[in-house]
Amino acid sequence: MVVRFGIARHRVGGRTAVLGPRLLLLRIAMAALLLALVGRLFIIQVLAHDHYAALATDQHSLTEKLFPERGAVYVSNPKAAEQKFPVAVNKSLALIYADTRGVDDSAAVARALAPILGLDETELAAKLAVRNDPYVPLKRQASEDVVNRVRALKLPSISIAAEPFRYYPEGAAFSHLTGFVGFNAAGQRVGRYGIEGYWDRELTGKVGYLEAETDPVGRWIGIAERDLRPASDGSEILLTIDRNIQYFACEKLTAAVERHGATGGTVIILDPKTGAVLALCGYPDFDPNAYSGVADMRDFNNPATFYPYEPGSIMKAITMAAAIDADKVLPYTTYEDKGSVVIGPYTIRNSDSRPNGVQTMTQV
Repeated sequence: MVVRFGIARHRVGGRTAVLGPRLLLLRIAMAALLLALVGRLFIIQVLAHDHYAALATDQHSLTEKLFPERGAVYVSNPKAAEQKFPVAVNKSLALIYADTRGVDDSAAVARALAPILGLDETELAAKLAVRNDPYVPLKRQASEDVVNRVRALKLPSISIAAEPFRYYPEGAAFSHLTGFVGFNAAGQRVGRYGIEGYWDRELTGKVGYLEAETDPVGRWIGIAERDLRPASDGSEILLTIDRNIQYFACEKLTAAVERHGATGGTVIILDPKTGAVLALCGYPDFDPNAYSGVADMRDFNNPATFYPYEPGSIMKAITMAAAIDADKVLPYTTYEDKGSVVIGPYTIRNSDSRPNGVQTMTQV
């Protein structure tokens, strides 16, 4: 079989130029490629614009969708126009992280970043050497200066995002109530002590997740199907604590401890009609915004709830309250204090081992 190709001619500068079959086929192929490219751009930019705009938005907001916002903690503020006041809220600072899928030379990147981030170069290189991890946190709560210096390096594998951190506007006065948010061994944010620790699950919310197809180098395939479950934000908590009473009680407690040279103290104020806790203070306290600077971890313990009470004189208030409630005593009801009482094989004496004679309930 014989295949013949025609010869194309066209005029160039008044002369007739002859195009060979190979050049003709090349021109036809280039024209077809150009038409295909224009068609593809038309589909992406016009027909499928909304679809690809949504994909682009997902790439920017993916972190916000997958990680929930921690719920705030409030106390009552009855004397103000706003009836509740925040004592544990979220603020945003810069987070510097790496996408190790784009790190070709972990040692070189670590050498450039370590002095800026204040990290050990060897440890940083080891983090960056972990392959195919799109999210490796490197520096939290980075200052503006650090952020600008990192951006100046223009490292494609290093990104900067806003990360929430926990802030306690009332500081030490509410520290035993709120506790604080720290990090566990896996680098996850968790509540410690107080409300933050006890109600950690409710405050944290539920983390979202993303299932998507990736190419051989670990990049997402934009047109493939994805299963995105957005995060569910944490619950808010409103305490019965009265902000004004809390401040007054904590201030008086601190003054009393310092005046008497005591090692610590506790104040608990309840609403006698409902049992609601209106104030709860412990000393020594701590600054939950700088909890890592606390020298003695026992300061984190709330003395009102952590340490047991021996019966002793505490039972006097309970006994007297029960007697008054049952209408068994009045303020001037009397009894004779003989200094001791025998109960079975035990003799219980006054602290000073002396009798006080006839006493009223008020004197008690």
